[in-house]
Amino acid sequence: MKSVVVEIKGDYAVFLKDDGTVVKKRNKNYCIGDVVIVKEKSLTKRIRVAVAAALFFMVASVGVAAYETPYYYVSLDVNPGILLKVNLFEKVIGVQGVNEDAIAIIEGLELKNKGIETALCNAIQRIEEKGYFVKNNNIIIAASSKNTEKAEKLALKLKDAANEEIEDEGIDVDVDCRGIGYEMVQKARELNITPGKYNIITHLLKEEVNDVNVNQSIKELMSRFTANKGNLDSPSDGEQTQNQEQIQNAGEEDKLVNQEQTSNQNGNTNTYNKGKNNK
Repeated sequence: MKSVVVEIKGDYAVFLKDDGTVVKKRNKNYCIGDVVIVKEKSLTKRIRVAVAAALFFMVASVGVAAYETPYYYVSLDVNPGILLKVNLFEKVIGVQGVNEDAIAIIEGLELKNKGIETALCNAIQRIEEKGYFVKNNNIIIAASSKNTEKAEKLALKLKDAANEEIEDEGIDVDVDCRGIGYEMVQKARELNITPGKYNIITHLLKEEVNDVNVNQSIKELMSRFTANKGNLDSPSDGEQTQNQEQIQNAGEEDKLVNQEQTSNQNGNTNTYNKGKNNK
């Protein structure tokens, strides 16, 4: 389209086009009044640019949505019960204290946007600083996701991170870390407890959640579990008595067999000697 140079501004020239519109382009030694042909951008190129821009914003929007969407839920229980929301990239996007102890622990503790392993170790450090490991010798960690396999893999990584942290800090505690079902997160949320505590009550202790166990500390729950496990592994009084009777009966049977074998041997010897004398 024919255009006339109407103004020169430094490195740029201003053109008045036939259709009355004004455009600014780089000055190529133009002079005011020069008539030049200004090439128009093709419609196809404009469409490509527009589509590229739209795709960019769409991908950016999807990326932001993925970052802000919880993919994992990780609970940390000592007595403070902390629930961490974790995205697909294993970054912490939400932190919740489910009891008063936990609320005090996470106050001022910057965990958001940190990798989950780093955030977990930071939380353990804070719990240790507040002296909770003096009375509690268990760390319960639970990882859950709609993808059970990924939840279990994350649980293994978190267990390694936690064990390394307590070793470095010289903390004498036991770490229990496992992947659990996503439905536990929903049920635990309804009861305002962590998924880890819900798992202890319903799966390890095999109890219904009630006012008593929901208010017990992790130490109390794990002590009960250990005691119950010991009772299951040890034989009852009746079983011990039965076992003793079986051992006693077996001993008496062996004694009778030995006596019978000895009697038979003596009989055989007498027969042999008698036959020899007759000869």
